[in-house]
Amino acid sequence: MDTNTKNLADLLTNTDQYHIPIFQRNYVWEKSDWEQLWTDILALTAEGAESQSHFMGTIVTTGGKKTPGEKYTKHSVIDGQQRLTTLSVLFCAMRTVAQERGFESVQEIEDYLIHRHAKGGAKYKVLLRHRDREHYKNLVDGNSPVSGSVEKAHRFFAKCISDHIGDEENAEFVFNAIKDRAANNLMFALIALGEGENAYKVFESLNNTGRDLSPSDLVRNYVFSKVSDEESEAFDDGKWRPLEDRFVQNTKELENFFDGKKFSEFLRCTIQRTGQAVRPNNISESFVDAYKSRHPADIVKNLRPLSDFYIWISGDNEYPDADIENSLNLVRDLDTGAAAPLLMRLMEFHRQGKIEKTSFIQCLECVAGFIFRRYICGLSSRGYANWFCILSGKVGAASNVKDEIRGFFCEKGWPKDDGFKESFVKRDLYNSNYGWEVLAVLERFQQHATEPVNLDHCEIEHVMPQSVSKSKEWRQALGARWKDSHAEWLHTPG
Repeated sequence: MDTNTKNLADLLTNTDQYHIPIFQRNYVWEKSDWEQLWTDILALTAEGAESQSHFMGTIVTTGGKKTPGEKYTKHSVIDGQQRLTTLSVLFCAMRTVAQERGFESVQEIEDYLIHRHAKGGAKYKVLLRHRDREHYKNLVDGNSPVSGSVEKAHRFFAKCISDHIGDEENAEFVFNAIKDRAANNLMFALIALGEGENAYKVFESLNNTGRDLSPSDLVRNYVFSKVSDEESEAFDDGKWRPLEDRFVQNTKELENFFDGKKFSEFLRCTIQRTGQAVRPNNISESFVDAYKSRHPADIVKNLRPLSDFYIWISGDNEYPDADIENSLNLVRDLDTGAAAPLLMRLMEFHRQGKIEKTSFIQCLECVAGFIFRRYICGLSSRGYANWFCILSGKVGAASNVKDEIRGFFCEKGWPKDDGFKESFVKRDLYNSNYGWEVLAVLERFQQHATEPVNLDHCEIEHVMPQSVSKSKEWRQALGARWKDSHAEWLHTPG
């Protein structure tokens, strides 16, 4: 292991390339991170701060191999990719401002971004992992489209630079001060791992010393640790990335946003469907234990159909069968994610032919009925996560899965009809956190699957007016104690 102290110019104005490996996380820095970096750079431009430096932390690399046929040395970045990526985007923003203002430093700035005479991927001083790569390359090359966090960071820094230098005669002088301080006064401890050190193990150990890596980051790292370097890109293109792409969304802030939190919850659900409880902070360890004997291609083959189930359970896609989709909506309306492992198990059984469609629908309605009845009767949901996990591991042993589920629910406390009715008519649904969900479940139980009603824009309205003091008919209907009756029944189903 070699350690050296270098500034940004030392890192980026030579024949080195810093490659972000596939097992790394995506670019995740946000506005608060960009603001802090910008504040640190401005502090270096203050009067009298020319000789000061700002320590940016460590950059851990492995490899140090030259690209065949080229003179460029390729380093894989194990730690520090967020900082390197952000600073590269910062220099793209500097170039943008320099081009707009007609400053002379455009080519100098590009020397921090590209190897001028290189071809293909070797051209870029920093080369991001696949999900961010095309956006970053387009940004460096001045092409479009550019979107996602890379583009947001670029717009942020371009505005900060432009606003700070202003339109005065000394704007270029101020601009060059920012450029020079960022290049020469931001310092890093560069740690180059030796050939015998395992990059995947180092990446994982960094998480244990305070780095905020998600379970999905650690699981990706584990899977790719079982793939050879020569096969890693083909494996990512053909198998792993298509799986992750199922958890990519377009939000108001970002396009093609990979929802790592949701992917982590999916991984947790796949393990819990077998009856093994998994704590949120133990997902990656549980995944490794469950899949340690499997080949990476077999892992993806196993996860792919389970991802179908999870996406149907969450409602991101509709279930292909309208009758089953209608029954799934009963559970979705109750907003109980704890049931997901059991639902995944039932979908698995249905796809395998272990339960027929009618039985599957009955099981879904049984799950919805259990949650619905207990909520109306005011019974606690605290044990749901554990109960549904246990049931997921048990279900399927008997010939009648529905009776098996119903029997388990009865043991845990299935409210009887009389108690349910009494609680329901007096339940204050209007002021309840789940009033809409309760009424939606009742509505769906009455709907036919072929003629569903769209409830997305429905609101709760009172049948009894919220004020009856001026209504003689309502006062007469409510009786002599109409004030008490009105207060008692106003917000209830009655």
